[in-house]
Amino acid sequence: VRVFINDKYEPRLGEYDKRVLDRLVVYGEKLAAMGKTLQVDFFDGFTMHRTWNPIYGGSGATSPYAAYGNEAFFGEEKVVNTFIDRVRSILPTVLAIPNLSALSIANELRPTGGKQGRLEFAAWYQRIVDEIRQWSVDMPIYSGVARPSLLSQIAGLTANTAHLYPFLNVERELLKNEQDVPEPIVV
Repeated sequence: VRVFINDKYEPRLGEYDKRVLDRLVVYGEKLAAMGKTLQVDFFDGFTMHRTWNPIYGGSGATSPYAAYGNEAFFGEEKVVNTFIDRVRSILPTVLAIPNLSALSIANELRPTGGKQGRLEFAAWYQRIVDEIRQWSVDMPIYSGVARPSLLSQIAGLTANTAHLYPFLNVERELLKNEQDVPEPIVV
């Protein structure tokens, strides 16, 4: 099951709600009991670019990174470092989940136009991969992108274009018999 860590984890840049990761651990335990594995995305670009979707609805670009735009997200050192800090804050918890099968850097990111934008996009990905490799040398790393050829053409990285979305009500199904679980926090 592929799970995205969304804006509820980082409602404002650099401010993290650890309850989201606690919920992710509960998901991992429930999925393990069902014989399922977990793939975790560190970020979902949907809320940085999109304002509405027929499946998910939407309430505007809710990501704290949206205000900076793509150029800053991929190229401005302060914003890039803030995202790397986000990844670092997630890794210890996620890597401890026994049924973790893969990590995914992000979903639906879109680079800025032109060659320079694609180069910044690829360099950004490489920095995130390098950070993950400091924590785990063998965990598979994927990413869902709008145009997968961007990664392979520029940096030789591999994109995961098979969107393995869980059931829309996966949280309700996994936790429906739990009496001591607090109100859902969308991961």
